[in-house]
Amino acid sequence: MRLEQAGSSNEGRPIWLARLGNSDKPAVMIITQQHGNEPHGTEAAVNLIKRLASGGPCPARYWIICRC
Repeated sequence: MRLEQAGSSNEGRPIWLARLGNSDKPAVMIITQQHGNEPHGTEAAVNLIKRLASGGPCPARYWIICRC
């Protein structure tokens, strides 16, 4: 897994990108917390990334996690 800053929000907060796998073609993208008061999606996405990074069963390649 590689973690990098993909950009910044309008308020200057980092938008993080976690890359899993070796393909240059995105298979799945998950965007979380479109509304700042809904943190459960981010928590679920982080748990999924941890599972996949440790050898979980899903073949995910790219994920974007945003705390805007």
